[in-house]
Amino acid sequence: MLLSKLANQVYLDAVIAFRQKGVKNFHLHSQTFVQLIKDIDTLLASDDNILLGTWLESAKKLAVNPREMKQYEWNARTQVTMWFYVTKTNQSKLHDYANKFWSGLLENYYLPRASTYLGYLSKALTENEKFKMEEWRK
Repeated sequence: MLLSKLANQVYLDAVIAFRQKGVKNFHLHSQTFVQLIKDIDTLLASDDNILLGTWLESAKKLAVNPREMKQYEWNARTQVTMWFYVTKTNQSKLHDYANKFWSGLLENYYLPRASTYLGYLSKALTENEKFKMEEWRK
């Protein structure tokens, strides 16, 4: 998808601007990246085959009782996000292993995560501090 390649480049441009301490360029590229993710999510929503909801519903339909339905939905969600249960002391080594380019997943999972990351970068840049990777990962 052409827009995803553009989003990747804009993201890299934001990282380069951060490394060069270019506040104005960083904010421009960050905002552009966020808008591109929203636009891509909107385009993906035009096809039922690439909706997060379609995936989750198909998993729940396999259940024979409410307990299974809850478990199957959880399994379906974790498969396309973190792969298995993650706690503060147990982080998945398969992070984004089975990531999908689906509407609902981009705007409601990846975008908030990317926005948090960009926010930490912005704070470090504007306060002239080192980026604190450990804080961001919490």
